[in-house]
Amino acid sequence: MMFKSIVGTAMNSEYDATSSLKVLQIEDDFSYERVVRRVLAHAGVDLEIESRTCLQDGIELMREKQFDVVLLDLGLPDSFGIDTVKRMLEEFSDVPMIVVTGSEDEEIAREAVELGIRNYLVKGEATGAEIIAATLEDASQSSPA
Repeated sequence: MMFKSIVGTAMNSEYDATSSLKVLQIEDDFSYERVVRRVLAHAGVDLEIESRTCLQDGIELMREKQFDVVLLDLGLPDSFGIDTVKRMLEEFSDVPMIVVTGSEDEEIAREAVELGIRNYLVKGEATGAEIIAATLEDASQSSPA
């Protein structure tokens, strides 16, 4: 069975904020990082996107700055698989995170969702619309009511 991205009903979500949406992308694949950056830039939402290529750098940046949502790759130079999710959630469980990975492993997807990840997107399968929708959905979950 082909694993497809797990996303909520994000296409109907609206992000309502008076300031720009702050996105942290922790991704070591530079070409994919640029694709996601372009997709989000064309979403029609005021965005501030910062990128880091390893988990530790992302964690350090999150200690310094507040983000509305994190796009988290599971295959990083300093962390791999579900341990990446666990390390992030240990310290930043209140920040919405979207796993964006090349793995089609349904067990990892299930475990990530059980741990609190709301969206799991598979590189190469997730469309631009799904990336935008998942990002805005999770950001709206973190914004104050």
